[in-house]
Amino acid sequence: MLDPIQHQRAEFRAGTPICLADGQTWILPSPNPEQGSDEVYEALISSIVMADNRRELLRAELALGIRLILTNYDLPPLLLGAMLDFPGGDPELPRFQTTLHLLSLEHVRAFRPPNEI
Repeated sequence: MLDPIQHQRAEFRAGTPICLADGQTWILPSPNPEQGSDEVYEALISSIVMADNRRELLRAELALGIRLILTNYDLPPLLLGAMLDFPGGDPELPRFQTTLHLLSLEHVRAFRPPNEI
């Protein structure tokens, strides 16, 4: 099992704790005004705002979540994928989705003008 502290980046930011499929708590950073100048981040926020249905919204929020995890932690893609692979029927999956949804909304509110939300 990975130790989240050993994988923290030097520029680790405080934020929201979230339990991943590995059963451990990882921290996803809170919105940061400096992050708004990142084109990829802006595109992820836009994809959440523009989602037409629940499936698109879940995908967009997961993409933002991945970006946020990688903001705080240095993890190889295959390992990160395994950490996000919840088994079918896992009771943590709905909690993960709810926490990620609320955090995504925080990021959207922090970086989009009110008329775009």
